[in-house]
Amino acid sequence: MFAVIAARAETWDTRPADTTVAQGQEATFNCSGSKVRWLRNLPTAPDVSLKLFQSPDTWHYANHRDKFDVSGQYNLIVYNADARSDAGTYQCDAHESDHLFRANLVVIGNVFPLMLALKLIVL
Repeated sequence: MFAVIAARAETWDTRPADTTVAQGQEATFNCSGSKVRWLRNLPTAPDVSLKLFQSPDTWHYANHRDKFDVSGQYNLIVYNADARSDAGTYQCDAHESDHLFRANLVVIGNVFPLMLALKLIVL
């Protein structure tokens, strides 16, 4: 007697990695899989996640489409990164499995005014 067991597994090719960008630059979190949901932890409430996108093409935060986009299979792009509003933890989630991958975005503020101030102090 033989038994056939079929299982549906989520396929993950790429996981997001921590990313550091300069203020105003574009940040990209790579993630690919058969089903993806992007979430963002709120900096003021780290235990609260804001759902940004869910495959195949559903935006839950539609009023910020100028800030976020998805390219490739499901890579999340953060446009014009801001140290105060965009830095923090982003999550790529296979919402029908146990896969949850976190990555942090660090945005380095504009260092030009600091450099100019230091130069003036030295002179």
